[in-house]
Amino acid sequence: MFNNLILISPGSVFTESIIGKLKGKYLFDKVLIYGDQEVEESDLPKQKTVDEIEKSFQEFSDIVDDMFSTIENTNKANVDEVKLFGKKIQDGLDPPSLVVKNIALHGSGDDCIYRHSVNVAALSSMIGNWMGLDEKEVNLLTYAAILYDFGKTKADKRILRKLDILDKRGV
Repeated sequence: MFNNLILISPGSVFTESIIGKLKGKYLFDKVLIYGDQEVEESDLPKQKTVDEIEKSFQEFSDIVDDMFSTIENTNKANVDEVKLFGKKIQDGLDPPSLVVKNIALHGSGDDCIYRHSVNVAALSSMIGNWMGLDEKEVNLLTYAAILYDFGKTKADKRILRKLDILDKRGV
């Protein structure tokens, strides 16, 4: 039960897929199953730590940097690379509660392009899942989120980092 709602009907068989959906949809770090059989803590999937999530965000930011550099140099995106990266984001940023916590605590920092793109893609993927979009729609949403800020790579870095109002010259 969650907020007086039955999430899984009595007698259902719990699979890793169902547990993953519960954790993803409701921001659970852990799913405990009560029933006739005892579940050992060691039988549950290992959860990532805050530090592991942060490390994933850093690695993903570096990948986005490389992807954007390739796009800039070739003037085209490698769609397969974007799809593969989108899948990595969807698979690698779990549990959602730590992803949201990491974004809330760290934001994009000084990286208003690459880390921001990872944050937007991660949040977009989670929101798509929460909305009940099918896998194909969540994938498309994630791909679009990855590439959303590509145009920032063409902007003057002084403008991107400026905190004051821009003047007529843009700086």
